[in-house]
Amino acid sequence: MSRVLLFTDDRRFADETRDRLRDHHAVHSASLSSFDAVDARDFGADVIFLDASGNGSAFAVRQRLLHDRALAQVPLVAVTESPQEASLLSAAAMVTKPVTPSALDDVLQRLSSRFVPV
Repeated sequence: MSRVLLFTDDRRFADETRDRLRDHHAVHSASLSSFDAVDARDFGADVIFLDASGNGSAFAVRQRLLHDRALAQVPLVAVTESPQEASLLSAAAMVTKPVTPSALDDVLQRLSSRFVPV
């Protein structure tokens, strides 16, 4: 079971994603504005989903993730319509909304080789 951390200000997206993943993954969601590096580190995420569809605060969150030694190593999945935006976020993968269950499964499967069992 992997640990998925989701940063989004879209409550509906957070609820839907959590519901789709919770049978096989531990999922924690947080708003972009309430980013807390200590909480993110304590959760021990194997992968981070970052919703870039909001007001631009995803870039500030990404900068804070990259400035944290432990969190900078966690693969990032950008939730965006733009491959360029995903690239600017240094994302390992991207998905678009609405995110289908198969898209979630595919991206987590591709990144699973990076997960280290605890």
